[in-house]
Amino acid sequence: MMERTTIMHPLLDTLKTRFPQAVLGVHEDAERHELSIRVAADRVVEVATFLHDDPGMAFDHMTDSPHRGKGSKNIQFILGETTMASHISEVGVGSYKMAHIHGDGTHIIQLGDEGYSLYWRAGDTEYRRVDWKFGMLHSPGNDEWHQHFNVSDRPGRYLPISYGGYRFPFTNAQRRNIKHDYRVKSEIQIEYADEDPRIRQLFDEEREKYRARKSAGSVAAR
Repeated sequence: MMERTTIMHPLLDTLKTRFPQAVLGVHEDAERHELSIRVAADRVVEVATFLHDDPGMAFDHMTDSPHRGKGSKNIQFILGETTMASHISEVGVGSYKMAHIHGDGTHIIQLGDEGYSLYWRAGDTEYRRVDWKFGMLHSPGNDEWHQHFNVSDRPGRYLPISYGGYRFPFTNAQRRNIKHDYRVKSEIQIEYADEDPRIRQLFDEEREKYRARKSAGSVAAR
């Protein structure tokens, strides 16, 4: 039975018309500007395929996230009623994200392979560097600063997976990050203008190395 709701949304109207028996419930989170639609388990693939393939839906895109960095994009996954959370982040072509911190427990699966990440803690004078390889896993510790750099001429993506997230934020740190507005300067993100100059210098050097490898034909085609 459909849950009582007064939510009006073009996507919701389309799904209710196209799949009247599949849409079981609707929830709107006004604080996060999030609309959740509960779908019958045996119709999930059918509905998801429609959302991806139908030109009017076009669920094959990522959302611009410019306040995390130039060319940054993001798409969040709400994994049903599980306690796991995940998203895909994209680092723009020849760009990098701003450094930030959050709680521990986030495991990053690398989908891009021409770049690197830097890790450090407050007070450190040197950075720990992790060079990307497709499929590798790396993970920041609690309140460990980290920053992702894509040196290639293709967007660079990574898949973070964690315990607790939008649906079930178990810790104060998770609640803090969910509610955080990255448009506002804060203590959990370092703006480009405030970063260590060595960050940009290293990135520019690595970009030049990538261009040299590409000119020499040693960059794999994708």
